[in-house]
Amino acid sequence: MGMAASQARLLTLTSRLHDIEYRQQALSNTKMRLATESDAISQKYTNALNKQKFQFKNTDGKYVNMTLKNLYAPGSKYTLKNSKGQTVLPKSMAESYQKSINYFNSHYSWTEDNSEAYHTEESGYTFVLEQLFGVRGWDAACDLLKVPHKAGWDYIIQNSKGTVTQEQVDYYTDLYETLLSSSSGSGVGNKKADAVAYVDDQFLNDANWLYEAIESGQFMLCNAVGTEISVASETSIDETYDDKDTARAKAEYDAETNKLNRKEKV
Repeated sequence: MGMAASQARLLTLTSRLHDIEYRQQALSNTKMRLATESDAISQKYTNALNKQKFQFKNTDGKYVNMTLKNLYAPGSKYTLKNSKGQTVLPKSMAESYQKSINYFNSHYSWTEDNSEAYHTEESGYTFVLEQLFGVRGWDAACDLLKVPHKAGWDYIIQNSKGTVTQEQVDYYTDLYETLLSSSSGSGVGNKKADAVAYVDDQFLNDANWLYEAIESGQFMLCNAVGTEISVASETSIDETYDDKDTARAKAEYDAETNKLNRKEKV
């Protein structure tokens, strides 16, 4: 009996030892996991604090976030270029430009006037109409305004109830003609849309992404005629932090930290 009792006690102690070792390992793993989670939470908060953006003063004298959408909108005097010298547009705008180039190159669809100036003007209408209305013809624009069909910007502006201005028309017209003049190929039928590159529309409103793209040298900020400018010396551009992102990150950080603290007490 003494031998059996000793053996049973040994087995009990061995089992308890294994249980303690298991608990210690589990505790160690938990601490490592919590430390990893804590590092991730801190890094996320730090990244949010470091998020920066540019703002620029538009022609109305108001500071707006420098995003792709605002960069190519009436009131902007800036464009974006890549290392090849191509103007970088949002994808939807680049596709609109390509369609207008195709229209410019058409010989058969209009009057007897086949001059380059005439084709520039007519194809420019399609580009501007698509930026303002999402359509490429006068009749379609008139339908959206619910007015009788008639061509011409004066008529469109007059019947738009203030939603279309001469400034908007002039801005997109100048943009189109600048892009067209930068494209290779001479004369109707030969123009190529090679003066343009694009980025996906998912970045349209992302000021932080555009800041990083400019700061990293991926893209160059240029004036309206395509000459590179120095952001640091441009008085109408400010470098700032995104307060909304910072506040949101602070709230998330506090919530995640509290959750982590509760886990540590369990």
